[in-house]
Amino acid sequence: MALTFDDGPRAGSTDSILNTLNQFDVKATFFMLGQNAQHYPSLVNKVKENGHAIGSHSFNHPMLTKLTTDDLNKQVSQTDQAIYEAAHIYPTLFRPPYGARNQTVDQAIFKPLIEWNIDSEDWKKTKCVNTAQNHSTKCTLRFYSFDA
Repeated sequence: MALTFDDGPRAGSTDSILNTLNQFDVKATFFMLGQNAQHYPSLVNKVKENGHAIGSHSFNHPMLTKLTTDDLNKQVSQTDQAIYEAAHIYPTLFRPPYGARNQTVDQAIFKPLIEWNIDSEDWKKTKCVNTAQNHSTKCTLRFYSFDA
């Protein structure tokens, strides 16, 4: 099972997520937006220093299937640069916003495209439920980094 968080880093929620993960000695992958990495570079570095993986989730969360190849490349390169400037690593994984992809996206992004098969739907900001209950051990859970 892989635990992933999208759309961060964000003040408040990223620290809270890290504290909970550390409490239970659990590692996760954080798919970050470049604009947020620029705004919260210390949080990007903190995620790395805590031993979690960092992936790219685009610069500003556009619908990638509506972008040109040049715009797709900018989304990736700007995010890579923001993460590098914050934590001195380049992300090797990419999660398309909304899971939206097509042939242009697949061919333009030279990183493994990581999807999910269980969505926590915590972006709906409803009460938490046990999303992993009765699911196979080969699943990727997706959560969002937001302030409650």
